[in-house]
Amino acid sequence: MSRAIARVRGLEAEALESSLRRSAAVLGVQAFLEEVAAPLFRAIGEEWHAGRLTAAQ
Repeated sequence: MSRAIARVRGLEAEALESSLRRSAAVLGVQAFLEEVAAPLFRAIGEEWHAGRLTAAQ
């Protein structure tokens, strides 16, 4: 999760997308959504709320 947040902060869209695609392929849709996507979206929201991420990131 920390690597994904670092990629968001660094505006590394291609690296983030590649990593997420690999995770989805390995885990399958349901597990990917529950174990990766939802926690990542939650973490991004918390970082934004705390002022550690901007809308541009």
